[in-house]
Amino acid sequence: MNTAACASFQSSGLVLENFRFFLGLSPCESKRNALDYLPILFLNWYFKAMRMRSLFWLPLFLACLGSACTPGENPEPTVKPSVSASLPENIRFSGDIDGRLPITMKLRRVGQTLSGTYQYLRKGQDLQLQGDIRGSNIHLSEFDASGKQTGTFSGEIQNGEMIGTWKGNGRSLPFKLCLEKKTAPQGLAPTSAVEVSAPLVTKQEEIRKGNGYTAKMTYPQLSGMKNTVAQSRANLALKAIIKPLVDDFVRETEQNPPDEESAVSVYEMEISYDDIWISPQLISVQYGVYVYSGGAHGNHFSKTLTINLQTGNPVRLDELFKQGFLKPLSQLVREELRKDARLAANPNDEWFINGTAPNADNYKNVVMKSSGFLVKFDPYEIAAYAQGDFEVLIPY
Repeated sequence: MNTAACASFQSSGLVLENFRFFLGLSPCESKRNALDYLPILFLNWYFKAMRMRSLFWLPLFLACLGSACTPGENPEPTVKPSVSASLPENIRFSGDIDGRLPITMKLRRVGQTLSGTYQYLRKGQDLQLQGDIRGSNIHLSEFDASGKQTGTFSGEIQNGEMIGTWKGNGRSLPFKLCLEKKTAPQGLAPTSAVEVSAPLVTKQEEIRKGNGYTAKMTYPQLSGMKNTVAQSRANLALKAIIKPLVDDFVRETEQNPPDEESAVSVYEMEISYDDIWISPQLISVQYGVYVYSGGAHGNHFSKTLTINLQTGNPVRLDELFKQGFLKPLSQLVREELRKDARLAANPNDEWFINGTAPNADNYKNVVMKSSGFLVKFDPYEIAAYAQGDFEVLIPY
C-alpha cells in the first residue's frame, strides 16, 4: 500500500476501542494493568494510528490513565531508585522489538555486570549478550555464534520493564521488555500474569473417506502455554471453525454420492491453513477451503480466525474498533481495490459496491499478518469467479 493509502488509514477513524471495552478491566485496578494485558500488536497499532491522527490526544490520554486511581491528587516529584541492587541474579524478560518482533531474554547479573542470551521467537537461535547496569540504565552488546557483534540494546529498567533502543544492521528500533513475574524482586512491580513466550504450533491432519468422497482437514494445535485452560479453549476453536464444513460435506455426499455414470467417481474437500501469525498474545490463522462436487471446476473460499491467547477466546472484528468503524473501513477498502486492474474498468459495479458495503458480513474474513491487517474477498463476493480472489493489506 502506498504512503497516501497509509495516511488514509491512519486518519480514517479506524482506531481501536478503548482498553476497558476490549479487556473488561477498570483502569483503576492498576495504572498499568490495561497496558500490560493489551496484546502488543493492538497497542502498537493504536498508538501509530493515533500519532498520525493527532499528537494532542496522546499525552491527554496518558495523563487521564495515570490519574484514574487518584483523582484530585497532585503527584510529588520522585527520584528514580537504583534498580541494579534489587534485581535477582537470574533475570528473564519477554517482549518485542519494534512492536512486531517477539523476543525472550535471559540474563545473569554479577554486581553491575550482565551476561546472557536472547532469541527471536520465530527463529529460536540464541544470540549472546554482554553488558552492564548502572542505576536504572542498562547497556547490552549482542554477538552471533562466530563472536561478531551484531547489535546493541540501550535503555532503562523501571517498574519491571526494560524500555529503550535496539541498534543493528544499520537500523535503530524501539524495544519494550517485561520482567517475568517469577523473577521480579521485591519492590519491582510485576508485569502481569500473561504468557511471555509464543506457544508451540503443531500441524494436525485428519482424513475421512467413504463411498464417493475424500475429506481432509489440516489445522494448528498449540502446546507449551502456561495457561492450560486458555490453551485448551484455543485448540478447540482452531478445529471447531472448520470441522462443521467437513461434517456437512460428508453428510451431503453420503446422501447424494457421485453418479455411477459420471466421469467423476470421488468428490473432494481439502482444508488447510494457508498462513498463520503468532505472538505471545495472539494467533491469527487463514484457512483455505477447496471443494469439488462435480461440475466445470471446484470452488474455494477462506475462513479466518484470530484468538486472544490470554483467554483462548476468538476475537471479533467489532471488538478491535470503535463503534462506526465499518464505514471508514469500507471506504479505504474500496479505494485500494479500485486500483486493481481487474476492477478498474467498472469501479462502480453493483456487485463490487454491494460486496464492499459497510456491512459486517462483508468483512468476515480478516486476518493479522506480520506486515499488516489483511481483508480478504473470495470469488463471487465482489466479482465473478473468473476474476479470482481480492485482498487489501492495511499496514500497522
